[in-house]
Order: sequence, then structure tokens, then C-alpha cells
Amino acid sequence: MVLPILLALAIGAAGPCAEQARRPQAGPERKQGAAAAVEQETDEAANLLATGRPEEALAHARRAAQIDPGNPLADLLIGYGLLATEKPEEAIAAFQRVLAIHPESVEARGGVAMSYGVMGDPRAEKEFAAVLAAVPRDRRYHRQFAEYLWREGETGRGNREMERAIHLGPSDPILRLDYGKQLHEQGRFLDAARQLERARDAGAQDPSLLYLLGSAELENAHFPQAERWLSEAIASAPSRTDARQLLGLLFLLQGRADDARRQLVKAAETDPDSAAIQLDLGRAAEAQGDLPAAEAAYRSALTKETQLFRVHYLLGALLSRQRRLDEARQELALYDKAYREDQARLQREGSLHAELNLGRAELHKGRLAEALSQFERHPSNVEALRGAAAALSRQGRHVEAAAKLERALLLAPDDRRLRYEIGRERTP
Repeated sequence: MVLPILLALAIGAAGPCAEQARRPQAGPERKQGAAAAVEQETDEAANLLATGRPEEALAHARRAAQIDPGNPLADLLIGYGLLATEKPEEAIAAFQRVLAIHPESVEARGGVAMSYGVMGDPRAEKEFAAVLAAVPRDRRYHRQFAEYLWREGETGRGNREMERAIHLGPSDPILRLDYGKQLHEQGRFLDAARQLERARDAGAQDPSLLYLLGSAELENAHFPQAERWLSEAIASAPSRTDARQLLGLLFLLQGRADDARRQLVKAAETDPDSAAIQLDLGRAAEAQGDLPAAEAAYRSALTKETQLFRVHYLLGALLSRQRRLDEARQELALYDKAYREDQARLQREGSLHAELNLGRAELHKGRLAEALSQFERHPSNVEALRGAAAALSRQGRHVEAAAKLERALLLAPDDRRLRYEIGRERTP
């Protein structure tokens, strides 16, 4: 996420780049007019970046560069515009043009670090280290470094970096909101609720904030707080089916079947294709003793999502209550078969995850042959192919590394990071 840096840039954090670009030029009136035009275009580009309109910002920044080729502020804005439009490779070239003129530019160095980070290039860490050595109290870069570390799976380091950012800006609602979301993803619901509530108190505005607070407090078994936040989420956005469904689930856990069914009926009206809502609606109807409605909801869920095997269990148990034993046995047999298949899948995934982690550990220790052997056990897994390529690359076997990455790209054609890594291996 680059917008916090872009906002700071827009309000004047461009340093020496802005100072040189906006200094009045001596000479003919035409040059004075050109300087004014460049300033107008760069101001507009910065404002558009800060308001989340990077494509338009790029157009203005490029016009400024056409008027004054080599203008460092224009190139800086072009770099951030390209980064915001998911073109990190092109962004690096723009940032490097700035660094050629202003090697001390933290904003350009930060842009390079962020670009490498988006691409998953390990050089990102070195660039972030250089930026943070220059401006250790700039929370923007601590936050961006945390984002990079999270993407790379280094959860603990990412959390520590984000906590440094929050220490430097304790009243920044965006930092607390983003950290709360990340903690929620990590399953640290007590910490997530604390950060999200402080983000709200600080004025954070986000459509998911109240829902995430309710979800976290439900996981914490803080039912009154969860009900409060989910009710506020629904009041602020009545069409949010996720909040209604979660509130219905909360009411079910509390034994409030009537309240649960009311919420779930409204959720189903808004999202009639959701199998999960139909499942919970069936549970609420069953808790009320309305067995025909419960059966109808369970069967509706199965028509919408055939792989939702838990519904077979609920339906089988419901049919048993009605003494429809042959039908019940059929549903329970389907549940048992699907359950066993799912457990086998989870076991395979767990084994794969452990083996990939072992390969990464071997790679980190420099045991390249052992790492390669570990990764090559999974020739159809993108991350295993990427790991094998890394092991081969560190042995100087770049042609073979590129071949592994090309295989991975066939499996994940939209992975832009793979394209970059292939290009790197092919570069002499």
C-alpha cells in the first residue's frame, strides 16, 4: 500500500527534488512560463496521487517531464504513479533517474525499496535498511517495510516494524487500522480488537472496521461487544450480509434463535446465492423447532455449494430426528466420505507446507543441494519451483533457475514477480 507515502509527498515531503524543480529559472520569459507549467502539472499530479487517482496523476507528471526533461520532481511523481498502478519495474527506472541527480533523496530511495518489495526482490531489505538509516523516525518507511516482511511470510519481524511505526505515530488511525487488520488475519484477535478500537477512536474511516471489530470480539468470546460492533456495522451499511450473518451466528451461540433467524432471513434476501447463509438459516430454523424450514434451507445450501460437506451431516441429523432413517444414513454416508477426503487433503497440504519450510530453512543455512532436493519433490507447486530456482541461482546455475521459474509461470501466469525473477536470471 503506497498511498500514505504519496499523501506525504503531495503535502511537501519531496525534499531537494521539489526545491530544485520549483526554483524560479533565470533567463527568457519562455523559461519562466515553462517553470510555472511544470509546477502546475507536478502539483496536480501530487494531489491526484494523494486522493488515489494514480492514472490521472501519471498523465500530469509525464506532461511535466515533457516540458522539462529530467525534472526530478516529475520523475519522482512518475515513479510513485507507476508503483500505484502496479508497474514496479518501470517505477524503479524513474526513481533511479532521480537518484542520479539527488543520490540523497530519501523519497526516491524509498520508492526503489517499495518497488523491490512489491516484486518480492530480496534487494528490498537492503534498500529499506538504507532509507531507515537515513530517516529512522519516519513512520511511513517502517510501515512499508512491515508490509514487505508480511508478504514474505516474516510475521514477527513485520509486526515489530509496524509497532515501531505506531510508536512514532501513536495517533495515526491508518497505521492502527492496518495493523489491526493484519493481526486479525494472524488470528491474534485480542490484539486485533485493541488496535482496531484505537483506530476507530482516532477517526479511522473504513467500511470493514466495525465488521472486523465485531468478528474479533466474537472470536474473543466477548459477546456483548461483538453484538454492539456488528449492530453498528449493519446500521452504517444495511446491505452488508457478512455482518448480518455473523450477528446471526452470534445469536445462535447465545441460544437466541428468533433473533438469529431474523438477521439471517434479511441476509439471505440480500444475498440469495450464499450457501453459508442458507446453512446458518437452517440451523436457526432447527433451533426454533421449524424442521421443514430447516430441511429446505439445508437442501438449498447444497444446491448452491455441493462441496459444503458439513451440510450433509446437519441434514442427516435432522432427518434422523424425523425418523427418516434411510435418507439420514444416505446423507451421513456422503458426509463421512467428504470428511475423509477433506482430512486427506489437509494432511497433504500440511506435509507440503512443512517440506517447503524445511527447504527454505536449508536455503537460509546455505545448504543449497539439500534445499534443491527438498523443493524438487514438488515439481507442480509454484512456491517449490521458486525455491528450487533460488537454490540453483545461488549455485550459479542461472539457465536452470530460469527454466524452473518459467515452469512456475505456466502454473501462475498472473504472477508478475515471476516475470521479474525470470528476467533477472536471464541477465548476464
